[in-house]
Amino acid sequence: MKPHQRRRSRGFTLPELLVVIVMVGILSSLSIVVWGHFTANQAVKQGNDAVFLAIRSAQVRAKTSKVRYQASFRGEADQALWAVHPVSVHPDEAQWNALPFLVRYDEDNSTLRRVQGVRRVVFDHRGHVMGQLGRITVFHRDNPELRRCTFVSTLLGTIRKTRDDWCKR
Repeated sequence: MKPHQRRRSRGFTLPELLVVIVMVGILSSLSIVVWGHFTANQAVKQGNDAVFLAIRSAQVRAKTSKVRYQASFRGEADQALWAVHPVSVHPDEAQWNALPFLVRYDEDNSTLRRVQGVRRVVFDHRGHVMGQLGRITVFHRDNPELRRCTFVSTLLGTIRKTRDDWCKR
């Protein structure tokens, strides 16, 4: 080999490739964990939004129809359900809707009154709460630490949403 000839680069060395592959693997595993937490958090947020909207819908329907309405909630083995219906309609005859698949009700931390096998909140013709105030707590089936609550907090029908630590009070 002549001293003035340059050595040509023929690509990456094996140790360089291994370092890049290990770095890509670590970044991929971290992103999968973060993505899983993000999707679980979004599912719980959507479930809590559905609970909030069900309660608000019952309140609005009570005001507009001048009839007492209720928002009903129940959990089954693999599903959490909600319904909005007049008080005169038995919960078994109401049209039930499901929360997102992985979202469940937390019976231990939900404090709305249980009547006829469902937790419920009833609104009169003015949209005011009739009966017990309280909350419905939802959580992620695979990660019970992810939880959110919807409170019915005044007799005038104030409804608010919170998350995590506030749900346990």
